[in-house]
Amino acid sequence: MAGLLAVGMGLGDPFRAMPLFYPALALRALHSGAGGLIAVGLGYTACFVGAVALSGDLPLGGLLMPVAAQVAGLVIIAAQLSLLARLLARHERASDCEAVLSGASGALGTASTREAVGETAAEAALALARGHPQARASVVVESGKRLAVVAARGQRASEASGGWLDVEKLPERYRSSFQGGCALDLPDVEAIGPIGAFSFELVGRAVFATPLVVEDEPIGAVVLKSPRKLDAAARDSLSRLGEHVALALARLAADGRRREADERFRGLVQASPDVISLVAADGTISYQNPSAERLFGYGPGELIGASLADMVHPDDVGRFMAVLAEASDWPSVGPAVEARMCRRDGSWLHLETIATNTLDDANLSGMVLSSRDARETVSPQRAQPARETVSPRRAQRLKGIYRLRVLGALGGEKSL
Repeated sequence: MAGLLAVGMGLGDPFRAMPLFYPALALRALHSGAGGLIAVGLGYTACFVGAVALSGDLPLGGLLMPVAAQVAGLVIIAAQLSLLARLLARHERASDCEAVLSGASGALGTASTREAVGETAAEAALALARGHPQARASVVVESGKRLAVVAARGQRASEASGGWLDVEKLPERYRSSFQGGCALDLPDVEAIGPIGAFSFELVGRAVFATPLVVEDEPIGAVVLKSPRKLDAAARDSLSRLGEHVALALARLAADGRRREADERFRGLVQASPDVISLVAADGTISYQNPSAERLFGYGPGELIGASLADMVHPDDVGRFMAVLAEASDWPSVGPAVEARMCRRDGSWLHLETIATNTLDDANLSGMVLSSRDARETVSPQRAQPARETVSPRRAQRLKGIYRLRVLGALGGEKSL
């Protein structure tokens, strides 16, 4: 700073060095705190006063007004530059936090396990703490009566792994806040002492725990321990991270329930004594459960790709297909229809079939047919002609059609 004003003295007027001082002050404002900026400004002012006094152009009594004007200008400029520096720093911090959240959101959307969700969340939380070597992020998720740690990153993460959080053991003021879905912002854990609700150490200058709320109930938390107080951007981003993590966990839970329901339904269909078939709008069979093998004598998947109309007796096919066409206009279950269908050995079997319209269901896109031996539901007189023998010529033609359709099929069974 003295060098800049020495230039002014060499020019015979220290005031002429002031334009050189302002850019230097601006650089200091961008890379120093408010305290450093004030110290630099006072130093420049002291050097300026000394340079003016040494130049001898003005008596000391005459320095008051010009120096006061310069100092006032410096104070205003320093304040403006300091404010600008803070705004730039906040914008940069907000951009960094947004980048962390964006990356975490994408990874959480593809996570397939709770552990993967926890690892992604812990890494993101640690990044929001600017990767401080003494910071640690832990993710706890509901497991029985406690919240178990599913992932931990940062300092001594191994000590937190396998740990737990017992919400009921939190102090009342923290427990009620957490159960209400509010984040816990503990500015100085050392000051309040260890918290027995945590099985792992939480000593640090700041601990922030954001709850993971699903259907208005906290099912976990993202806990960040930091050696220094978290700024507003970090706290806000951690709260938003908690929302993303909660959505990911809710999605996994819904997927799990859906898989269980699908497996249960599949088991019911597979074990059903009735023949369950899925038939496309053009009459092509795309799925049949194992009961088809018992009633028709065909192997698993052998009828996939065959036309349902080719299996129906010529005298029944018109009436049967008309009922199916009528059922396609029904919102759900259509009327029952009896028809003879050809077995593998060439004999005919009387079946009662009920069609359910699922053409608009994107997962099925067809008609679900439930068929059972009509002899189980009709009188003995009607059941007597249940099996009739077709001509060898027609049976051979049907078998040829089935072979060609099976060979041309592109896949195996289509799962319901």
